[in-house]
Amino acid sequence: MKFSFLSIAIGCSSLVALGLSQSPSIAATVTVHFPQMPKSGQDFNYTYKVNRSTSNSLRDVGALQQLFRGPSSREITSAPGLQAIVPLLSANSCNGQTLPAGAINAGSFMIKRQISGSNIAYKIRFCQSFLTSGIGADAIRDTAITKTLRENLKYVPGVKNITQISIARSSNACFGGSGNTCWP
Repeated sequence: MKFSFLSIAIGCSSLVALGLSQSPSIAATVTVHFPQMPKSGQDFNYTYKVNRSTSNSLRDVGALQQLFRGPSSREITSAPGLQAIVPLLSANSCNGQTLPAGAINAGSFMIKRQISGSNIAYKIRFCQSFLTSGIGADAIRDTAITKTLRENLKYVPGVKNITQISIARSSNACFGGSGNTCWP
């Protein structure tokens, strides 16, 4: 396969700006935190760390993509009780939905990263509705998302702190039943 220098430079910068992986893919290791039952059911802050590969140039976003795919059968065999934090969602459920300025379509969810100095705020919106089993399940999901983002923050240049993580349903309402809007 032959590429000219100009087409590679333009293609890569455009893909990076959109938060998509470059082609050919270069895999990087990220850490994902899954709940592990029954421990996570007794302590909502308990998670089990798993290393995964991502080809997403935004590794924090790639880590979330891996988290939302759920644990593999091999991971479950080696660490019984690992659970997904959301049901398996369509990999392209966001296609055709309006993407606010600065947001990234990550397949089954949209994410908006707002960087200010050494701080970052995340807004995440699932594109497909799903039922949760209550406040405990919401707390376990929030812990897994927060720990996964914090663990992979080292890959966001110059950023040291997460100031906010908002998680929205497909209706734009916040999880947790507060009635507030979390997106955009």
